[in-house]
Amino acid sequence: MIGMPLIIALGGLVAYGLFPGEGLGFALLLGAILAPTDAALGMSIFNNPRVPVRIRRALNVESGLNDGIAAPLVALFIALALAQETHQGSGWLLSALGEIGWGVGAGLVIGLLGGWLFAAAVKRGWTATAGEQIGNLALALCAFWAAKALGGNGFVAAFVGGILFGYATRERLHVATEFTETSGTLLSLFVWAVFGANLVPPLLQSFNPLALLYALLSLTAIRMVPVAISLIGTRMRVDTALMMGWFGPRGLASVVFTLMAYESFHEAARTFDTLADTAAWTILLSVVLHGISAVPLANWYARRLETADPAAPELSELPELGMRRRDPLSWLKHSR
Repeated sequence: MIGMPLIIALGGLVAYGLFPGEGLGFALLLGAILAPTDAALGMSIFNNPRVPVRIRRALNVESGLNDGIAAPLVALFIALALAQETHQGSGWLLSALGEIGWGVGAGLVIGLLGGWLFAAAVKRGWTATAGEQIGNLALALCAFWAAKALGGNGFVAAFVGGILFGYATRERLHVATEFTETSGTLLSLFVWAVFGANLVPPLLQSFNPLALLYALLSLTAIRMVPVAISLIGTRMRVDTALMMGWFGPRGLASVVFTLMAYESFHEAARTFDTLADTAAWTILLSVVLHGISAVPLANWYARRLETADPAAPELSELPELGMRRRDPLSWLKHSR
């Protein structure tokens, strides 16, 4: 509630300074698209036992929540950017809030009702393990498409529905999520293929230095300064603030939000090149730089903490959070 709004605000301010002709809505949209982090690119940190549990847990929870928090803001800023392009009045705000509201409503109803029915079926033995896994995926798709049919945001609905499903089932149905997680991992590879095939080649064909500059700032100051501010009350060390600030890899959420913006901009006949170039540079650099630095950074940080005061906030004892993300090809390995 501190770091992420500051990241979006600072990202929007920098974007408005570099691309003033694009408008405030565009600037805030770019800040929201590039604010979420990706857990998949952070496995080297999350699974490193030498990094304190509290740090790994904070980064893990952040990456799990911030894409869902950013989704309604992305929808709101897309509407603002298009309204400024077409010089519309205040109608865009009601339209955007309606889209978000329908998404929240669909997720709320389907998550709670579906979770309750799901738990009741499992408790009474009315379904098999395979049915649990397929049904879990079906509920997520139901929330998404129900929201779309009502004119709402499907991503908001799926996120809210997932949280309410976990609440309604008291998080007892972990087996039901395995198939969904594996399917999601496989489908994410497809999204990455779309990103590589459609957003990266234009970077090589027409170089935009301002887009590259924003990407570098997004991966450094735009994230690191707000993270440092949000950690002031924790009294953590400077190296902890630097490590947590740097390690905010941009990945799948930013790719999906960029594709959402592309679809909306294309329908409104608004140019998309600047947004695509800036988002693509940021994501591409993040994949490379965070991928290369993850292991050395974790080891460096762990060595520094070996001499830290045992009472340091970073070393507070906390329970481990289970990382259930699986190898997408594990089913093939087991079949062999």
